[in-house]
Amino acid sequence: MPMKKILLLLLTLSFLMFGGACFTPLVYKDQTQHYQEEISSFLITKDGKKLIVIGKEYHYIFPADDTLKFVSTWSNKAQIRATFSSFNIKTDQTLSGTYTFSIGDQRYPIVSDIKQLLTSKGFEPHEGLKNRMTYKGQLQGTRYLIGELEIPQTLKLRKTYQISMIEKQVLSASEVTKRILLTPLALSADGIIILGGVIVSPFVLLSLAFD
Repeated sequence: MPMKKILLLLLTLSFLMFGGACFTPLVYKDQTQHYQEEISSFLITKDGKKLIVIGKEYHYIFPADDTLKFVSTWSNKAQIRATFSSFNIKTDQTLSGTYTFSIGDQRYPIVSDIKQLLTSKGFEPHEGLKNRMTYKGQLQGTRYLIGELEIPQTLKLRKTYQISMIEKQVLSASEVTKRILLTPLALSADGIIILGGVIVSPFVLLSLAFD
């Protein structure tokens, strides 16, 4: 075999062995993307089992823990402040984060019977404020595409909020989009938003805050 052909063959093999190895990590290398979601609605199903957060591009639906269920139906829930952390989103579209409920301050101390009730639901005395109780919980849910569903104005917050989303991407953005399901929220014949046949309504609290 002529020397030129041998050199050409060696160069071709080198490219296949080393060029391909360098190319693969660029396609499949783990990447982290941060984005700010604009929250316009904060909803709860009537049975208190699902928390629904409506963003500009996505819906986020979370099973509610026992304390969240209690707060959603509690007659004094409008006295509670809620703070939500940033959320981490996996490639299977599941996401997780934390939240904190707090109630009470110097002007409006918690009466003893309510304090006992809150203690039974997992609330604890605040470390720095004598008249405040807090509850810290975990949220794990799923992200969905909004699709063409329009949320009625009656279910929207008076103002929008920004929350940080941290998304771990392994495939390209187009491939990730293909994996996201359409929202399971639906509009009933009489114009009511439902989830799995259960009516959703605004989750009214004293205040909301998103880190």
